[in-house]
Amino acid sequence: MLTVLLLALAGTTEAPVDAQKPFVLGDLVARTWMVGRWRGEVRTDDGYTRIWELTRTADGTFETNFCIACGTAAERHLVEYGRWGVSGPVYFTITEGWIGNGRRNPVDPNDESLYDAYYIVEAKGDSMTYRNAATGNEFTIRREAQNH
Repeated sequence: MLTVLLLALAGTTEAPVDAQKPFVLGDLVARTWMVGRWRGEVRTDDGYTRIWELTRTADGTFETNFCIACGTAAERHLVEYGRWGVSGPVYFTITEGWIGNGRRNPVDPNDESLYDAYYIVEAKGDSMTYRNAATGNEFTIRREAQNH
């Protein structure tokens, strides 16, 4: 029986894969386009507004300033930092910590909530829409003016 299974598996045809990851110009173009300052705003299911200002740099790092429950007595601010990238239609972030009192505070890299993958829904002009692969939540951000 094992011989028959091995012979059947040996006969499967799969397309050969590249020995090394090929250079993809589209990924480079997307990364270059995504660098800069961006701003997003959403209404949360509890009725509050969440605003975030995201700065992505060419070296693959990011910093995001969040305003949660903006304009209310419950308003809170949070600054996260980490790494970002893009591969094909996927944009991803790895949050490495948060900033408080002018200090970087690393977080536990085993915390799965710090790793996010997003499908890029649309990227054109000064706007980008992306959907969280795990939750399905969709976000739109707009590029900020350079002197902002």
